[in-house]
Amino acid sequence: MKNLVAKIFDEFLLEYDKNPELRARIERILGPGSEKKPNGQPSRRSRNKRATAVIDPYSEYVGGEDQLLRKLEPLTLDQLKDVVSEYALDSSRLALKWKRRERLVELIVTTIRNRVQKGDVFRAEGKGETKTEEHSDENRS
Repeated sequence: MKNLVAKIFDEFLLEYDKNPELRARIERILGPGSEKKPNGQPSRRSRNKRATAVIDPYSEYVGGEDQLLRKLEPLTLDQLKDVVSEYALDSSRLALKWKRRERLVELIVTTIRNRVQKGDVFRAEGKGETKTEEHSDENRS
């Protein structure tokens, strides 16, 4: 079945390339946002889509908070907003309106730290009994 669908699309693409009238009708249906503008220029990215982040804050945080801060320091305001957007560091999306770099850097570092450390209390291996275990032992006596 997959081969049959592939053959149908191949035929469609051949006709699309040969038939300018068909191509024009399809491009009208698809509207703006098709691959190229009428003047042959590539279309710009949509207004609500940010560029790809230039760094991965999680991989930088592995080297420590100071390393993350060093990597964030040279970034522009827009690049910091790209990091916030791509890694969903601000669920309210209000940070994308901020104008101060320091504020965005603080948000990125704090959010990454909190997410990386989340659940550490449950990972206390070999550090004695947890309060739940101690409490349950008291109830047995």
